[in-house]
Amino acid sequence: MPAMEKLASNMRDIGIKVGAVDVGICPALAATYQTYTIPQFILFRPNKDPLLYTRDRTAKAMGKYILKHQVGKKQVALLEDNKSIDKFFNVTSKIPRILLLSSKPTVPPIFKEACFKQRKGLKCGFVGKNFNSLESVSERLNKIGNFNLSEVKYPSLLAISEVENSNEHFQHRIESFKGDISFDDVFKFMQSHSNEMQWKIEEGNKEKDEKKLLTNEQTNATTAGIDGVKNDL
Repeated sequence: MPAMEKLASNMRDIGIKVGAVDVGICPALAATYQTYTIPQFILFRPNKDPLLYTRDRTAKAMGKYILKHQVGKKQVALLEDNKSIDKFFNVTSKIPRILLLSSKPTVPPIFKEACFKQRKGLKCGFVGKNFNSLESVSERLNKIGNFNLSEVKYPSLLAISEVENSNEHFQHRIESFKGDISFDDVFKFMQSHSNEMQWKIEEGNKEKDEKKLLTNEQTNATTAGIDGVKNDL
């Protein structure tokens, strides 16, 4: 099927595999998933029940469905409360951030895909026009640069990155996307701000801290066990 071949090609770039099964060769598998009509499209997700797709059989429609249910939850932070806002605007992190302000209540598929592809170089965030947290997000943006919420045109895509000023100090800067809202243009804008080297540094430090914490917990547990044996003696 040409649509499946195109879908497989599109999904390959973001690490999602698309395969086909001949039910004549694998009747047991067809029976397991109650395949009564051909073709049948099933989305398999880690640690979740499979989803049966019954809509348009075009590569575009099936791709949107996959992105909606499979990609983006870990790559796009929903700035819904103070905790998520603090984490996104963490001043100790030097990883560039991309923030989408949208009139829609959910993350658009093209933004999910772009963030997934740029996950090793950027932090992505999303806030809806009707989110209760929008004012708090606006206040954080205003501290970084001259940001006026009343002048925002939705959707608005912002890049927040560090730049060196005249005093040879670094400060955060906001840059607005000024192109067509198409995947290619959005992706290029995000790619121009990506910093994979900084991402690797911070991820490496995070991994070291987690290992150190685990070692300390194991040491404390061993010490507690030894103390318990001493008390028994």
